[in-house]
Amino acid sequence: TVPLALLDDATDACRVFPLPSKDKAAKALREYHSYMRSYGYEMQRLKTDNEPVLTGGEFESTINELGIRPERPPPYAPQLGGRHESIIDDLWDHTLRSMIAGNVPTKYWPCVVQTVALVRNTLVSKVHGNLPLALPGSARSETRSRIAEPERDANHRVMGVHA
Repeated sequence: TVPLALLDDATDACRVFPLPSKDKAAKALREYHSYMRSYGYEMQRLKTDNEPVLTGGEFESTINELGIRPERPPPYAPQLGGRHESIIDDLWDHTLRSMIAGNVPTKYWPCVVQTVALVRNTLVSKVHGNLPLALPGSARSETRSRIAEPERDANHRVMGVHA
């Protein structure tokens, strides 16, 4: 199983697709595109690395068909992915920690990483100051002003907080 993490710059939302193989990335992109449209967002650009399966074939034709402009870094420059690479590293770190803390068998990592991404989407974005996928003017978009510091309880763990 191969993970494909898709991050949206406009909303700071994240989805992870565990794929049986890398050549299934085009199908996952179509699903993600439909998902974002259901929230009223239209994909305009897609930043990818220079992975061969993401630069040609079915994936490239899917990008063109959906009217998305591809953006790729120069070859051998993955550090230009900066923020995205950092978010992906956090996803894997929280997935590993959750699995170790819960003594979860490794065969369940696809479910755990998807759950970690969904939990991340319920947290206020440090970049946008809003909940990911909050429609402008909706109750979710106004939530930031109503979120208070959670009460600390010995029975609860805080996940995703960096001091």
